[in-house]
Order: sequence, then C-alpha cells, then structure tokens
Amino acid sequence: VFSSLTGQRCTTWLDNSGGGSSSDNSSVASQFNSLFKSSFAVGSRGTDVSALQQFLKDEGYYFGRVDGKYGRITDRAVKDFQDDNDITVIDRKIPITVDSPVISGVSGPQSLNVNQQGTWSVSASDSNGGNLTYAVNWGDVYSTDILRGNSVIQPPSQSATFTHSYANTGVYKVGFTVTNGNDQSTQTTLSVNVGGSSTQCGLTAEVIKTYLAENNTSWGFYVKVNNANPPIGSSGWTTEFQGYTPEVTSYGATKLYGNFFLSSGPLQFTPRDQINSNCSTTIYVHPPKSVTSSITVLSPNGGETFTKNMQYKVFWTTTNIPSTNNVTVRLRSIATGQESLTDNVPNTGISGINIPADFADGKYKLEVKTSINGVSYMDASDDSFLITSTTTQPSITVLSPNGGEVWIKGTTQTIKWQDNTSTPCPGVNRGLVCVIAPPTYDISLNGTASCSGGICTTGFPVYTIAIGVDGSSYVWSVGKIIAGQELSQIVPDGSYRIQVCKTGTDTCDSSDSYFTITSGVPTPLSISVLSPNGGSSQWTYNWTVDKASDGTVIPDGSDYKLQALLTSGWNTLAQDESDAYFSITTQSSNLTITTASSLPNGRVGQDYSADIDGSGDVGPYNWGFSNFAPGSLPPGLSGGGGLRNGLPQYGIAGVPTTVGTYTFTLILTSKNMSTGQQFTLTIDPALTSSLNNLNLSASASSALLPAGCTVTSAYSITTGKPCR
Repeated sequence: VFSSLTGQRCTTWLDNSGGGSSSDNSSVASQFNSLFKSSFAVGSRGTDVSALQQFLKDEGYYFGRVDGKYGRITDRAVKDFQDDNDITVIDRKIPITVDSPVISGVSGPQSLNVNQQGTWSVSASDSNGGNLTYAVNWGDVYSTDILRGNSVIQPPSQSATFTHSYANTGVYKVGFTVTNGNDQSTQTTLSVNVGGSSTQCGLTAEVIKTYLAENNTSWGFYVKVNNANPPIGSSGWTTEFQGYTPEVTSYGATKLYGNFFLSSGPLQFTPRDQINSNCSTTIYVHPPKSVTSSITVLSPNGGETFTKNMQYKVFWTTTNIPSTNNVTVRLRSIATGQESLTDNVPNTGISGINIPADFADGKYKLEVKTSINGVSYMDASDDSFLITSTTTQPSITVLSPNGGEVWIKGTTQTIKWQDNTSTPCPGVNRGLVCVIAPPTYDISLNGTASCSGGICTTGFPVYTIAIGVDGSSYVWSVGKIIAGQELSQIVPDGSYRIQVCKTGTDTCDSSDSYFTITSGVPTPLSISVLSPNGGSSQWTYNWTVDKASDGTVIPDGSDYKLQALLTSGWNTLAQDESDAYFSITTQSSNLTITTASSLPNGRVGQDYSADIDGSGDVGPYNWGFSNFAPGSLPPGLSGGGGLRNGLPQYGIAGVPTTVGTYTFTLILTSKNMSTGQQFTLTIDPALTSSLNNLNLSASASSALLPAGCTVTSAYSITTGKPCR
C-alpha cells in the first residue's frame, strides 16, 4: 500500500468488482494518483485537498480557489482530469473503510514538582496515510497546543512533543487527542501527580447550630462543609437534600437549611464534591427541643420613685425572642389605667424613658410587650413605683459634656461631674470610728428621644460607657461602649446626652442638652496670617506701644513680616508668617483718645454718666477693654461706643453701688490703627442725709448744688449732667 523507500502511497484503483490495479506511465497521471485519495468526497477538507486543487489548477482543470475544501467544482475537475487521462473513476457507492488514527504510545513524567517543566511525546499512525493533528488538555486549563504536520505527505507513523508545568499541587488528568483528515479522532489519558498530592477524599461536614423558628413549629440548621483535598477544578460541594435545588457551595462557607417540621428528624445530610461525586460524607442532624418565649421586667420593679421631667433607664430580659423583634414599653397608671406608650423600642434589654412634666402624680407600673406571629408576650413590674412632681436640685451635676460640644470618634475626651451628696455615718452616736467607702458611679450614653403628647413615642437607646468609676471624671475614648451588649462596640454618629448615676441608686444627672458624636476626621491645628501678608502697596501700622517687648523702638521700614504662633505652654502647636514683606510707617494723623484719664467722681446710689472722646484716622471705630491690663468699670455702671459728630465716643452711665477707686483701660481701634488709655474713676460714699432734711433755706440749698441744678432737679439745665 505504501512505498518502502519513500513512504508515499502506491497508485490504487477500485472498481465495482473489488478492484484491480494498473500503473500509468505518464508522469502527470502518476502525480495525480499520488495526490488523489480514495477517501476524497464532497465535504472533505485538509491540506491534502489543497495540494490536489493546486495540481488541478496548474493543469488547467480547476478554476476555483485553493482553499482545502473538496466541493462540487473540485469534484468536477477531478472527473474531467480522470476522463482525459484514461484514469479509472472510483465508484463512490462502493463502501470504503476508513480507519481512525491509532495512538501507539505516550511517554513523559507522571510526577512533577510545582513549576517543574515536563515533556511528553505522543506517537500515532493513520492507516489512510493522512496528516494527523494533535491536541492536549492539561487538566488545569485546556491548552491551545495544537500541532499539525508541516508537509502534505506524512509517513504512516507520526509523533508530537509537548511541554507544560503546574503552579499548584494536585493530581491532574492529562488527555491527548489525535485527529486525522476525516475528523476521526482517538484519545488517551494519563495522570500526573504534582507536589506529591494525595488523591484521598478529605470532605467533612459540621452542623454549626440548629434553631427553632419563631412559631415553634419548624426548625432548621446551619452547616459548614470542608475538604482537605479538593479535586483540581472543584468550586465546592453540592447535595440533593429535602427538596432543595442542588447548587454549588464553596468549601468553608456556612449554608442554611430550614423550614422542617419538628416531627421531621433526624435528617440524613450527604454533601458531595462538585467534580468527584465519590468524594462525600454523611451526617445526621437532630431537631432542637421546643422552648417557651417570655419577657421579664427587671427595673423599675416596685418601690422606686421617679421625678417628672427627668430621664430614667428601664431594664428587661427576654427568652427566645429575637433581638430584632422590637418591643413596646409603656407606663400604666394604677389609679386610672391610662397607658403612655413608647413604641418600636429595640429589644436590647435597656431603654431610656422621659417622664414628662404634665404627668399626673401617682403610682405606676412598667409594662414591656411584643408579639411573634400573632402571639403576644408581656410582663409588668411586680409592684408599683411612684412618679412625683417633687423638684430638687440634683445632688450629682454633669459638668462636661453639657450640650453643644462636638466630639470626634476615637479621640480622648474627659467626662466630668460633681457630687454634692453627703453620706451619713452610721453609729456615730455610739462613739464608733466611721469609715465610709468612697462612692462609685455608672456612666451611660443616652440617645435622642422624640416625645409628644406627654410621653416619648419612640424611646431612646441607652449605651453603657463605664460601671463603678471612682472620682469625679472619666477619660473616654469617644464612641466606645462596654462590650457584650447586642450592639456595636462603637456607637453610631448622632446627638447624645451623658448620664452619671451613683452606683446602685437612682441619684443621677444628665447633660443639660445634647452634644454631637461624629466620625469626622479631626482638623489639624493651624494658623494663617491674613493681613498684613505682603505686597507692593504700603501697609501702615500704628503701634499702641511703639516698642518691642525687649524695649527696642520699632523703626519705619519695608522689610517686615508678621509671624503668628499658636502655643500651649512651651510647645508651639502651629505657626505662620506673612507671605512677603510689608512696610511700617509713621501715620501723620494719629488716632488718639482726647478725654483726660481722670474721670469725674460718682456717688453710691446716684445716677452717673460720663463721655470719653477720640479723634484721628478714619472709621469704622470700635471700643473695647484691654485683655492685657486689669481693671473694669465700677459695679452698677456700664458703657458702649458710638459716634458724635462723626468722631468716636464712649459713654458710661448707671447707678454706682460700691465705694472705691477703679482703674480700667479702653482700646479704640479705627480702620488702620489702634490706641489705648487708662482711666481712673472714684465712687464716693452715699450722703448720710438728703438735702431735704437739712435746715437750710432754699437759696442756701441751691448754693450747694452744681450750676443749673435745684433741690428737686435730676439733671442740670445748663450742662445736662446729673445733679449730685
């Protein structure tokens, strides 16, 4: 069938009788016979077809494209060439057996290290003498390594070589596929153990917990499945269980199965690997025991006294009621039966309530209620407690935060309070030595409440910051609460009040108003010089004192910069200076205070007024007291600045109450400068008797008064100043 020298196909004809063979001496016919294959038929494809098409095209029989597709045009050209060259035409109705390729051997390593490259060789043959195509699937990814013969005529036995490495340990199944020109293929596989992996199944299942549904009629469980040796390519496990749709779940993930009747159980649960169904395990899950739900009020539970217009904490506990199931907290009057509700309170076991000022005095009970699937659960205080309108100054006073502050989460702030209570010493009348343990305090954080109609409608959350604190302050990492509550360890952003209570008592006080807790990032301390900040234009600055702190006189100049420092003790927290130089020059029209420093005397109990005038520069003008010089106006007097005829004026008026000589410093600022002056004002004692009680004539009495005043005058008709 094949030449023992060249390996090429020998010329063959087949006829209806089973065929005979003859050889054509013509070189063209011989070349045709070497290219044409009995297996060619309409629909055949391959490089062998391309070679035949090119031959027929060169001989002038084929006028189509050389595309390797044996179509009707190619078939027509073949018949024409055979007719012209007296070549017997194959009767395609005669069955011709075309065998699949045969893989004669695969060689290569069956164990590798991770990232070690291996080489595999595949040997195969095709009884039809066709060209073979090779492909490989490495088991981790499908390889595009496809090898084809490079020549038209291949010997019956062919081979291909492949290389590959693996990045992970495991046992990989490698598949080799060999395909001939008739799309017939043969496959073979081998295993490669990378990194010494074990093929043993390592699948295990564990029930994390079982639960009873809220209606106590159904149950479920949480399960976790792991696999110590998952097969390559496996994404997890699956199972056919109790009507659930099989789906792949990742190893290590927790999965929920539920809605089983209590009468159902124990249940057999068998998870299997996604790829290797033989890798499985079986466990039995038992239903939980039926339990009863309940609520128990802890405080107030009878005997307590609550004061109206105050905030209090109430406590309760629940059994088999989900924390997500909100409760209703209400106060019920023993006398009238009237209810005051606080709805939709989170079931955390603690809440705050406001006792409104318009509540009726009397005895009350606290009730906590909820429902699950239409079944109600409720409990009340074992005995009544008292709500009273008695108002007393709280013996504990919260000092900080007391309302309006903004505290950033994670920063350190100090909570401060003051305790004015006194603890009696037992046994002192018996002459015993009294030793009193210092009190401790509990600190909580109360959220905002929405109240209307005499009582809160939504309640407010209560978080515990600290318990049993000594002293009168507590350093707090803002936002952090005691662990163990069914809440986050860090409270959400919002408005809050601090409440401090003496441990084990109802002696408490809260912030007067709300302060804010926010997650905002604290802004670093900074200071910026805005003016003078340099520039080409002249900036005039008039010093109230024209010398530096060391006594040096500051001269005019254009090379000055202003530096501002923000300090704490000896530490500089921030600083800045002018961006460029500015000028200092003497102002020709200085701002001055023209009133003498010694003001007219005043008298206790009599009206007093005085004016202090200034001039120079231009407005706007502002008056103020110096922060660096001690002193103030006499008690009973006050002052304020304004304009008189366009110039600044500061007026002082009132009724002095205290004898003495008072010194104070006023600062006058204008658009471009500022100045200051110290003043002295003496307040004389009150007269021991009024002029009306003196035995003087009217003319003599008037002689003692200032000009323009009479005995009955309040102000002088001449000067307008008070008569003394």
